[in-house]
Amino acid sequence: MPTISPVSWALPLIGLLALVSSLGCQPQTGGLLNSDRKQLGPDGRRISGPRTNTPKEYLPYNSSGPGRIELKCGETWCPPQVGMLIFFAQEGRSDGLRLARRCTASIIAPNLILSNGHCDRTATSQGYFVTQDGQSHRVVGVEFKEFTPSKSESRPAQSSKRQELSSGRPDVAVFRLETSVTNIAPLKIAKGSQINFKSLTGYVVNANDAGEGYKVESVQCLIRYHGAAWPFFLEENPDVIFGFDCKTRPGNSGAPMFAPGIPEIQAVYFGYGNSELLIKALRNTKSDRPLFNYEKHWSMIAANVRCLNLPGTVPLDCIRADEEEANKRFQKSQEKIVDELRLRNLPEAHKFATHFEVYLYPLHFDERSSERGYEALYHPRCRLKGQRLRQISFPQEHLVTTFNEWAEPRLLVRDTKVTQAKIEDERNGIYQVFAHWQPAFAAIWNSGRNSKLVNEHPRKRYGTRFSIDLPECTR
Repeated sequence: MPTISPVSWALPLIGLLALVSSLGCQPQTGGLLNSDRKQLGPDGRRISGPRTNTPKEYLPYNSSGPGRIELKCGETWCPPQVGMLIFFAQEGRSDGLRLARRCTASIIAPNLILSNGHCDRTATSQGYFVTQDGQSHRVVGVEFKEFTPSKSESRPAQSSKRQELSSGRPDVAVFRLETSVTNIAPLKIAKGSQINFKSLTGYVVNANDAGEGYKVESVQCLIRYHGAAWPFFLEENPDVIFGFDCKTRPGNSGAPMFAPGIPEIQAVYFGYGNSELLIKALRNTKSDRPLFNYEKHWSMIAANVRCLNLPGTVPLDCIRADEEEANKRFQKSQEKIVDELRLRNLPEAHKFATHFEVYLYPLHFDERSSERGYEALYHPRCRLKGQRLRQISFPQEHLVTTFNEWAEPRLLVRDTKVTQAKIEDERNGIYQVFAHWQPAFAAIWNSGRNSKLVNEHPRKRYGTRFSIDLPECTR
């Protein structure tokens, strides 16, 4: 039997999750991935990162500051420290309204509020923080900021504008207020060792669905390992945290996020992704493949506050949970399952009179699918002691590697067959046999380094009549 090299198998790392700044949320160009990611799309072209378009609203404004803006708790209870961060541009209208851009923010000291770096417009606009009791507090500076704008690669001429509208990471800022908020106790920021939690609840500011005004609402996100988007664990101290199955809106950027039963801020929300963005991005790459099952979860991304050098805190030594590291881990998970295939033992091998070694043959696959198929051929290598062979068996399995909804690799046995070779003669452990090979499960993938495998498969290399050396097994 020829030596067959194990197949090099790797699912293209495409269409993981789109992430956009929720201050904007409307992609200017299609993109499956964060701007950091250097991946190829289904058609072999690089997919550009998402771009956002900051929503514009006109709010009441006069010479002394913003007019009365109604902000109420939209639930049974909301943290009173959560409010709305607004930056007013110079552009106004005759009816007294002025162009404004808004984010969510929270009080962390009498004169400090916590939000996102991409919300910062202090250089060009006047900012105000509005509390749930309708009071407005003037923003006079930035106390702390970590934010790296995403650079435009598709339209260099507009890079300045697009950098302003694209969210970097970890994307956090602390703004200083002109006057202290004395009637609301500040929120505490989580410190010390990372704790494990299965969910985070963010308190966000949304426009009322009907009528004027705004409301504070909660959004609950599932926190868990996702093999493609966020292959990390909280105990690793990741600098950003992904959440799933939670829907957010424009203006939610900067929302504080809390673990169940703990009143301290654990993370600061700054971006989101959803299946609708992925579908648009795939259309832009002219791909007609459906979404993979692990691409269908809505997602959010938040900065882990324990990793930030915020005022009054000492940051942990955290890992950078970025797209490059996520790609490496996703790739390793795929390589691991192939290694397991290469070492696979035949189920119910005790029913046969020989020992086997396994050879893998990659099967032709549909590029629109996340599944990859193999034929595992179990080739006899020796006969058991005391066993008289009446025929020689060549078991075959149709194995499929796929992913569950959380991008964790799974192995499925799709079908099994056994080719029985009839013994026509035997001399000194060398058997002359006739075999009527079972039909192939599918065509062998004949591409690149695997091109020789088609001719190396016993079905073609041996033919129907051949000899096979089967010495007695030593153990």
